[in-house]
Amino acid sequence: MNKRNRYSGIFKARVSLEAIKGEKTLAELSSKYQVHANQITTWKKINLYNAYFCLDKWVHRTFHDLLLLAGNNQNN
Repeated sequence: MNKRNRYSGIFKARVSLEAIKGEKTLAELSSKYQVHANQITTWKKINLYNAYFCLDKWVHRTFHDLLLLAGNNQNN
């Protein structure tokens, strides 16, 4: 019976970022890192979704903080 591979988050991020760059094909990345192309595609999708989610929250939080600061300055 084959043992399942467990990859670190750093490894997944490195591979998915290379896939996002698009400098190499999925087949090239797959052979370079010994990971199936479907797995790289999944990691790429997850990375893109989480990047959007993090940036969206950051933008929302920053805008909210600016509104609070503007409100506090008007009261002083």
